[in-house]
Amino acid sequence: MKTVAPSIAAPHKAIRPQVEGRGRTRGERGLALLLVILLMVAVTILGGAAALVWTRHYDAVARVEEKAALAQIDRVLRSEVMETTFIPAATNLLAAVAAVAGESEGRMANSRRGLGRVVLEDPGLGLGPLNLDGLPYGQTMTGSAAPRNPRLLVLSSAGSSLPTNLVSGVALTTNQFNNLWSTAQGEVPADWNWNGNPDDLCIQRVDFGDLFVALTLRYYADEPQHYGRYTLDSRESTTNLTALLPYVSGQNPVFSPFVIRGTYLSLYGTNGVLQFRDIIQDNATIYTCRDGVWYRGLGRSGSRVGPAIRHPTPEEFADALAAFLSPEVPLWPDNGGATKSDMEAAIMNFLTVGATDNQGNAMNDAQEALIDAWVEFTGANPNKP
Repeated sequence: MKTVAPSIAAPHKAIRPQVEGRGRTRGERGLALLLVILLMVAVTILGGAAALVWTRHYDAVARVEEKAALAQIDRVLRSEVMETTFIPAATNLLAAVAAVAGESEGRMANSRRGLGRVVLEDPGLGLGPLNLDGLPYGQTMTGSAAPRNPRLLVLSSAGSSLPTNLVSGVALTTNQFNNLWSTAQGEVPADWNWNGNPDDLCIQRVDFGDLFVALTLRYYADEPQHYGRYTLDSRESTTNLTALLPYVSGQNPVFSPFVIRGTYLSLYGTNGVLQFRDIIQDNATIYTCRDGVWYRGLGRSGSRVGPAIRHPTPEEFADALAAFLSPEVPLWPDNGGATKSDMEAAIMNFLTVGATDNQGNAMNDAQEALIDAWVEFTGANPNKP
């Protein structure tokens, strides 16, 4: 009988799932791809949000910078008007400011984003002796009647360009100008057709009204012995010829113009000699010439002016006092023991009393205290005539 060898079965091998890629299943690979896609979407969204935030921040910064630039134009312009007693025309106002500020005309005429700025004059503006003069305005010896609507607008945009009908020097109607003047921040005038962002509209209102002050020059009586002379000049020019006050037959000569703050007023006696010069700052100042001598006030109880000096401004007085108190400024060699603080206290007391009670013993006491402090501070001889 033939022996049949038993068959030996091949070893059993476990059936493994099909593997794709680096040992990952098809499901695992799909999940990984989904995660990558979601991550890319998230990054895109976050990037877009960050870009939007940055754009909004950049726009906000541009608005702040442009408003600050317009405010600086206003400050420079006002200072220059007081320095020169001249207001430029709207068409070349920015060029005039650029020259003073030391910047190029192109940079002054445009915002940092390269958008043009516009200067507009109030159509009702009136300056000069008859309130009929527009801009430019250069003050003369006649000054001006009470200014009428001395206003300008400087416009710009931190975003879209301004409407094309807005051009420097081109007059608006009174309603258009008033609408612009009264427009609040974040709004657009009702009569505008503009698709820009209201927050981008930058408006600088320039009102020259407070730069004009009333001045009165008068003769004590309509008689030749009172006929003093005067000049009105700018700080850059003191070449005007002296003049008599405007004369109206049968009336006591009184000249009451409005002049720009900072105007140089020079007063001369009937002999043509300069008696006094002042830089006009205060409103409603009166000077009267009586018997060839100028007085501050009406000439009866007013104080006599002169010699030829001017009143220092508060800023000039503060600067001088600060310089005096500086440790780098030495004391007088004959100082009797008084300190700078003692001298300052005596000066301030004298000024305070003079401003509040310049009659009677209070003023006399303050004056004596000031003299005592000065003698002690300087070592001067109090008995010297």
